[in-house]
Amino acid sequence: MSGTEVIESISPIIRKITIGDLKQGLTYKVGQLMNAGNIEITAILQDEAAWYKHQQVVYDVYVKSRGDEFSRPWKRFFDQPTAIEYDIQERDKYEVN
Repeated sequence: MSGTEVIESISPIIRKITIGDLKQGLTYKVGQLMNAGNIEITAILQDEAAWYKHQQVVYDVYVKSRGDEFSRPWKRFFDQPTAIEYDIQERDKYEVN
């Protein structure tokens, strides 16, 4: 290696989150339809600002209602047992509307 090292930034995409017990907890998955198909889960994100400010791991679930142009926050989880499943699909970019 030369005098300069390259550090790769990794921000994995969350595909699924389970709150509580892995077998009996509540599970939310990107692409899942909720509320009789009227809303779709569009993203699950870890709130990095909450970690830097409060040293607390926080996950936000975003949804888009049928006919809406943009997603909005729907649920927030913190201070409880959580299992995360990452999306392992290779992509050039990831976009949430």
